[in-house]
Amino acid sequence: MYHQRCYTKMTETKQEAWDLTMRLVQGIFEEFKRVHMASAEAVNFKKSNRLKCASEVFWGTLQTHDIMWTLLLHNFKGHLNLASKLLIHLLCSNVPKSKVKKLKKVISSAMSTADKASNVVTKALQQARDLKLAKKKA
Repeated sequence: MYHQRCYTKMTETKQEAWDLTMRLVQGIFEEFKRVHMASAEAVNFKKSNRLKCASEVFWGTLQTHDIMWTLLLHNFKGHLNLASKLLIHLLCSNVPKSKVKKLKKVISSAMSTADKASNVVTKALQQARDLKLAKKKA
């Protein structure tokens, strides 16, 4: 439900939805990697003590399950790494390009109308000056 609202509010095209999905999945796997780094170091540097290596790998697996449980419990909301991924997505694609194009058209139309109005006002001011000068001469 939460991600469905995110997708409808933050994406306009299938490509944007796919990019958001990939960012979130990347964030989840980055969290898994973070907890497995200790076990990877244990396996790489302590080959002589196999029991310690196995226990480190098992501990990393338990921590990964803890992260999965926390994400599911909170419906993937409020996790710092995932929130940063959503923020990056918003910064990269906060306004769909189609809406920017529409806004540019509206702005150019408004500028054209403003230019026409400015010309009318300039002509009216010039006519007022001319009338004022004509009254002074008469």
